[in-house]
Amino acid sequence: MDTNPWEQWDYFEIDGGSIFIFADVMGIGDYNLLHSTAPGEISDPQWGDELLHRHIPEMPGSNEEY
Repeated sequence: MDTNPWEQWDYFEIDGGSIFIFADVMGIGDYNLLHSTAPGEISDPQWGDELLHRHIPEMPGSNEEY
């Protein structure tokens, strides 16, 4: 896999349809809310890019950041 585990929950009755994205960022089975389209909740449309960025290993002998 290219990322840590994540889940999308869809609620069709909340404000005409809302999504909630949860991910196990630390890889220890503890899921946290990363993004939602529901008003008043965490909103981070770039959640997928950030989760992938956290998981890319550093290349040996490289000083570049990914």
